[in-house]
Amino acid sequence: MAADVEAAAERGELDARQRALLLGFLDEGSRGFLAEVDGRLAGYAFVQPAGVYQFAGSGRLRILERVMVLKNLLVFPAFRGALAGQAAQSSADRIDPRRLDARGLRDDGKPLRDPESEDVRL
Repeated sequence: MAADVEAAAERGELDARQRALLLGFLDEGSRGFLAEVDGRLAGYAFVQPAGVYQFAGSGRLRILERVMVLKNLLVFPAFRGALAGQAAQSSADRIDPRRLDARGLRDDGKPLRDPESEDVRL
């Protein structure tokens, strides 16, 4: 996957900031999917399967067992409306056939927030 990110950057499909972001996701253990249309990078999706998900600067969400968080989903503007986002989302969903909602993946439908945890700040 890192080689695919590097190749997309070399083709000019990712700028330096985007390249660093995606390689950082991989370095921290996130799983990623790249969507291509006619050999060009159209978008990507990354999920984080464990650890603490950080968002909005100071937000933190401890990822519970058997849960994954959809960390980042992007379809480049030139490909929007061409189903690339649905393809990336579908690939991310196939990591684990569990229920997807805006906050993450879980198979029993219970809230993702652990009310006993102080690690979670929303």
